[in-house]
Amino acid sequence: MKFDQLGLDDRLVKSLNEKFGYYSPTEIQKKAVPAIIKGKHVLGIAPSGTGKTIAYLAPVIHNIVRKPVEHNNPLALILSPTRELARQIEGEAEKLGEFVALNSVGIISHRPFNKIQAKMKEPVDIIIATPLKLKEYIEKGLVDLSKIQHFVLDECDRLLEMGFYDDIMEIYDIFKKNKECKTHLFSATLPKDMEKLANNMMKNPNKIEIARLKTSNRLKQNIFEVTQGEKLDVLADLLRDPSITSAIVFCRTKDAVRVVANHLLKEGLELEEIHGGLTDKQRMKALINFDHGIVQVLVASDLISRGINIPEVSHVINFDLPNVIEDYVHRVGRTARAGRPGTAWTLVTPEDFHNVTKYEKLIGTKFHRSRKLPDHLRVSNYELKKKKKKADARVQREKERKQKLDERRKKRTFNPGWNYRKEKKPPTNRKRRR
Repeated sequence: MKFDQLGLDDRLVKSLNEKFGYYSPTEIQKKAVPAIIKGKHVLGIAPSGTGKTIAYLAPVIHNIVRKPVEHNNPLALILSPTRELARQIEGEAEKLGEFVALNSVGIISHRPFNKIQAKMKEPVDIIIATPLKLKEYIEKGLVDLSKIQHFVLDECDRLLEMGFYDDIMEIYDIFKKNKECKTHLFSATLPKDMEKLANNMMKNPNKIEIARLKTSNRLKQNIFEVTQGEKLDVLADLLRDPSITSAIVFCRTKDAVRVVANHLLKEGLELEEIHGGLTDKQRMKALINFDHGIVQVLVASDLISRGINIPEVSHVINFDLPNVIEDYVHRVGRTARAGRPGTAWTLVTPEDFHNVTKYEKLIGTKFHRSRKLPDHLRVSNYELKKKKKKADARVQREKERKQKLDERRKKRTFNPGWNYRKEKKPPTNRKRRR
C-alpha cells in the first residue's frame, strides 16, 4: 500500500516521498490516517518508532488544506510533554506542509518572544506547544483557541506522568463546545489515567492499538550481568565496540548522567550529555552534535526517551534498568526505527534480576545473556539481607524459647520424676479405673 491510497492530498504525498523518503505507510498510519480524514476521534497506541507523528500530522494538515476557511485563529493544536519533542514535531510540520503553504508555530519555553510573535502575525494553521508555555500565552491574551478543529496530545501518557492533567483540561475547556473539534490521543502505552482522560474528552473514539508493550522485530536485546562496582568499566569497554556508529546511554537520574559522562570522558571517549539540569541552549547543542555525527555517544536521562527521532542510532545502552516496563520500551525505541536494525544492551546487577524476568514476560521476548556472573556473585544484596533476616529471626526464636523454658523451671518445685530435659510430664500415681 502507498500513501496516495490513504486519501491524502497529492502535495502531502509528494512531501512524504521527497522530504521524508517515506513511500509506504506503517500499520498505525494505515489505520489512523483514514480515520482522522473522516473526522473521527482517534486513540492511537503503538510502539516507539512506528511513525505516530506522521499518523496524525498528515491527516490533520490534509483536513486543513482541503477545507480552506478564512481564519485569524489557529485550527489545530498539538501538545507535547517536552520542548525537544515539540521542536521535532514543528520541524516535521514545516517539511510536510512545504507544498501547501502551511503556517505552523511552536510555542515553546526559552524561545524568544519576538520570534514567536513574528510568525503569529500571519494566520496560523497549527500550534505546537508545551502545556505551561501555552497557558502563559492564553493568560496574556496572545492566542485565541476558540476555533480549534483538531486537538492532538502526543506522548499522552508522558504528559499525564508529568502532572499536566489539570492543565490539559483547562486548555480543552476553551474549545470543547466547538462541535467541529476532534481530539486525537497518541502514545506507546495506555495507562489508566490516559483512559480516564480519553473518556472525558472523546465519545466513541476509534481505538487503534498496534502491539502495546512490544519492541521492534529488528531489535537485538542483550543483557550484561555486572556487579555494581564494575558497571562503569564494563560500559566503557562496550562503547569501544567497533560495531557502534552512534549510541545513547540511558541513566535513571541527572546525577547518574553526570557521573557516567565524567567517567567516560576520563576514559578518552568523546560524548555529549543531556538532562533536565542543562539550559535549553546546551540541550539543543548536545542533540545537534549527536545527530550530525560530531560525537558518537550521548549520555542521557529519560528526557529524550520519548518521541525524539534520531534515525541513525545503532545502539541503546541502559546503564540503569528503568523502574517500569514502559520506560524500557521507550528507551530501546530510539533504535531500530523505520525498518532499520538496532541493538539494545542493558547492564544488570543481581538486584535487577527479578525485573529482567518480569520484563521478558511482559514484552514476550527472551533477552540474550552476553555476559554472566559467577554463581557466588549472582546473589543480590536484597537476597543476602533476606537470608540474614531469616537467620536472625531463627536465633531470636530459639532465644525466646530458652527464656520461657527457664521461667517455667523456676516456677516448679523439684520433682524427681520430672524429666526436665525432654519436657515430659511426670508419671502419675493414680490407679487406672477397672
